[in-house]
Amino acid sequence: MERGAPAIRPRRAPAPPGPVPDELVRAPLLDTLARRFDTAVTVVRAGAGFGKTTLLAQAMRANLATPRGLDAWVSCQPGDEDPAELAAAIAAALAVPPGWGPPLDVVLQALVERGPVD
Repeated sequence: MERGAPAIRPRRAPAPPGPVPDELVRAPLLDTLARRFDTAVTVVRAGAGFGKTTLLAQAMRANLATPRGLDAWVSCQPGDEDPAELAAAIAAALAVPPGWGPPLDVVLQALVERGPVD
């Protein structure tokens, strides 16, 4: 890459990965995630290789089959430590053009534009 040339960023995945052969379905965890639309914050925390991405993808696919709320997929990548980059990614995942202003305002405006959602 030439000096001063902008970095080429990999494209973000627009949606969660599809099912894989022999994918393990953890019904109790999916039931817990199904309640994410009824709570203020839902946290999924585990070490590498415990199936967090698979679980989240299954939960989003379940929500597509029987919609209960709005899901958006944002795969974090290098550069997302910049709040403006992360805010733009969140807006894009919500299918809203990113706005201008402080990153928190961009995200809040994107959520407002997609709402209200039952």
